[in-house]
Formats: sequence, structure tokens, C-alpha cells
Amino acid sequence: MKKNNNFDLDLHTSGEGYFLDYMPSKGCFPDAKVTFEGTVYLINIISPVRLMQDIEAELKCNSIYYFEKNILVIAELTVENIKAAIDKMITTGQIYDLVKEA
Repeated sequence: MKKNNNFDLDLHTSGEGYFLDYMPSKGCFPDAKVTFEGTVYLINIISPVRLMQDIEAELKCNSIYYFEKNILVIAELTVENIKAAIDKMITTGQIYDLVKEA
């Protein structure tokens, strides 16, 4: 786990090198774990472009809706941006709107 201020961010990888190699080509990072105040949240981190691709693909497959819980859309997927976004979610209280890990 990587400690950052008030929360832990677990990218479940073998290191940030893997993360940096994985993110640009995929545009998403599913099931990152954020622990804050003893509560664990699974967050699906995704770029706006990848999100639109996923939505379009889902709707083309005869679905009438698209749903994904705990989604965090970040313009440029970097570790620093993810940490900054989570910091802001804590500051604004949005962290409490996430669904807790079961």
C-alpha cells in the first residue's frame, strides 16, 4: 500500500512502473483500493475517452442503460492525479458517497 496523507491507495500492482505501463494503453484501472478512516472502497478509475467507449459498447449490445458504481473519471491517468482526486474527494466529503467494499 502507498501511504498518502489521510488515506492508503492500493493499486494492487507490483509497483508504480507496472501502473504507468498499464494505464496509457488501457485508459482504465479497475478495483483500486482506497482505505480512509478504516473503511475500504473499491474505485474504478477511468479516462473520459475510455468511459465513452465503454458506454457506447454497452448501449450497442442492446442495453438500455449504463451503470457502474464507484467510478472516478480522471482526465489524465497518473498516480499523482489519482491521489489529488482522492484528496479532493476527502476534502469535499465525496468519499462518503462511495460504496464500501463488502
